[in-house]
Amino acid sequence: MKQIEHLLHGGSIKVSPAAGWWMRTYLILPTELKATGPKGYITKGDVLAHIKKNNLQQGVRAGLSSAVPVKTPAPPQQKKAAPKSIK
Repeated sequence: MKQIEHLLHGGSIKVSPAAGWWMRTYLILPTELKATGPKGYITKGDVLAHIKKNNLQQGVRAGLSSAVPVKTPAPPQQKKAAPKSIK
């Protein structure tokens, strides 16, 4: 992930914010894409076309043995009712 973050933030490849989100979600490196946006930017459309063309799945990268775990928030816990006092 550090390599992806480096390339997206401060690297020489220009990536739109939306494209960066999709690239992190699908574990796509900027070097795998052809930039079609203005001034050589990789656009969301470039990433979505790559995802569709390669039939990619979220969080799965070719050559890895398993998917990257995705953190999901725990469901809110219900508060237990206070015991009724006996009079």
